[in-house]
Amino acid sequence: MEKIVLNELIIYKFASKFIDANSYVLLENQDALIVDPNESPELETFLSDKAPKKVTILLTHEHIDHVIGVARLQKKYQTKVICQKQCAEFVSDVRKNQPSLVLVALEYRDDKNGTNLAQEYRQLIDGIFPFSVVVAESFEDNISFVWQGKEVFCKRCRGHSPGSCCIVLDKKIVFTGDSLILGYPVITRFPGGSKKDYLTETKPFLDSLSDDMLVLAGHGKSFRIEESRRVDF
Repeated sequence: MEKIVLNELIIYKFASKFIDANSYVLLENQDALIVDPNESPELETFLSDKAPKKVTILLTHEHIDHVIGVARLQKKYQTKVICQKQCAEFVSDVRKNQPSLVLVALEYRDDKNGTNLAQEYRQLIDGIFPFSVVVAESFEDNISFVWQGKEVFCKRCRGHSPGSCCIVLDKKIVFTGDSLILGYPVITRFPGGSKKDYLTETKPFLDSLSDDMLVLAGHGKSFRIEESRRVDF
């Protein structure tokens, strides 16, 4: 777990051991705001210790490494899931929430490095599949609401996937999912991805953000928007 402090905001970051997918948690008044819950046992233990009475889950997109933790959370807590409409349609379909892509990637690493990550992953997620996500609220282009006195703005940002969005918190932090990762070009070759959508919809939105805004991405480290402007798509 990594603790990220920005003025009065405290964000707890949990990275997956297997594919470095990041989950983020904010806690206030026994209310939790979670972005992209992964399969991390450390995340589950952290929440069990804090025992939130309400959990709001925001999804940056529909890929399994960013939604796999939702099923367990919905069994244990009073949750409200919010995401883009196409993301909601995808994650609510039990046939589409499958770990196959992750397992293929882990098996490739195992062959290359002599590790046993794929088997460890299978054991960790045992009992999760099949599952579907119950989405309380979805949006087409954008949505805004207040969480514990903090403004949350979610904006559709297609390109990496059809249901991708970016989430701006209090005009200080942006959760970008896989739509912006420092040092890596945005992947648009997955099914439903579109370089055209990224360049016409997502990049202009990211370009509109202030240089000093803190980026909490779906993978890798945190950084300021200004740093990403030095990296070409």
